[in-house]
Amino acid sequence: MLLDRGAQNDLQNPDGHYKTTFEVAVDRKHWRIAHLLIERGIDVETQCGKYGNALQVALSGNDDSLISLLLDKGADINAFPATRYRTALQIAARYSSEKVVKLLLDRGANINAPASRVGTALHIAS
Repeated sequence: MLLDRGAQNDLQNPDGHYKTTFEVAVDRKHWRIAHLLIERGIDVETQCGKYGNALQVALSGNDDSLISLLLDKGADINAFPATRYRTALQIAARYSSEKVVKLLLDRGANINAPASRVGTALHIAS
C-alpha cells in the first residue's frame, strides 16, 4: 500500500540500524517484501550498511530462498563489498549451511577469491 501511494523504495537512512528498506526485508527474511521491492525496481546490488549488499545479508541469515532470489535477479556472486568478509562464498563458509555453499559454488562463486581480513573461504570454513 505504501509503495502504491508513492513511497520511494530506494531512500536511505544513513543514521539508522538499517540503511535501506531492502536491507530490512532481507535481514528479517521477508521474502515476499524483498521480491516486491525487486519487482518495483530496487537494485539488488544496493549497499546495505555494515553488511555490504543484500546477498551478504541473506547469507548471514542462511536463507536459501532469498539467496536464490537475489542470484536469480542478478546479484553479483563475486562482488567485493567493503566488509569483514569480501565475498559471498566467504560469508557462506562462516554462516551458512553446506547446501548454501554448494549452491554458490554451482552458481560460479570464485573459490579462490582474495582473502579478506579473516582469510579465504577455506580459512573461514576451517
